[in-house]
Amino acid sequence: MADMYDSAREFEAALDRLVSKSMNDASKIIRKALYDVSGDIVDTTPHDTGRARAGWILTADNPSDMVPPKQEHPLYQSIQPSHDKVKHVEHASSWVWWISNNVEYISYLEEGTSKMAPTGMVAKALSTFANYIKDNVDLGGEWE
Repeated sequence: MADMYDSAREFEAALDRLVSKSMNDASKIIRKALYDVSGDIVDTTPHDTGRARAGWILTADNPSDMVPPKQEHPLYQSIQPSHDKVKHVEHASSWVWWISNNVEYISYLEEGTSKMAPTGMVAKALSTFANYIKDNVDLGGEWE
């Protein structure tokens, strides 16, 4: 049964709550998608020294200028530290998101120069994600 409201103000307040909840839900979905895509990129990045993997960082609004030092890095070091900053951003849908890596040879790896990632990392992860969205979200024919 539908809710009944005694006044326009009660109805307006209910709409405000619905909009707020919807925005929070959308933000959670967007953050989850960002974590998944960025995690896929990190996981498929070649890891001779771990430096290229350590170079990935997820940020809101502006790309990072962080460059990991030239040394060995743990093989599975990821962009997790930046997630702490990202999860506190309100309404993730209103931000521009950056998954960046400033390691000087990252573009060569993305071009497929490594046998570990012959098709790159970023394009592959974004393509997989785009196909997932296309297959699972009704965009009203606007995707084509």
